Amino acid sequence: MRDNMFQRVARVICIAEGLDPETVWICNDEPGELAIPAYRQKRFIDAARSVIVEMRAPTRSMIDAAIYPYRHGNTDEFNDIMRRTVKGYWQAMIDDALK
Repeated sequence: MRDNMFQRVARVICIAEGLDPETVWICNDEPGELAIPAYRQKRFIDAARSVIVEMRAPTRSMIDAAIYPYRHGNTDEFNDIMRRTVKGYWQAMIDDALK
């Protein structure tokens, strides 16, 4: 099974802390699961959620990069609509990852 976004980010955090994400840990974070890969520990999943929440608000430069191919020769009003649209798409993707 493919990891969800929390698990993907948790895996990176685990590696950044110098741990092998596949090392099996004995824990009681999840009922019925005594041995899980390190990256699935509650502390890594919680940290991953915090990171994803912070990413929900794209920066202006991120939005501008997304609309760059479309903004030349268009009105400021069109560019503003594109910025709002891109921001909405971005936030929808992050919101889905947070489910």
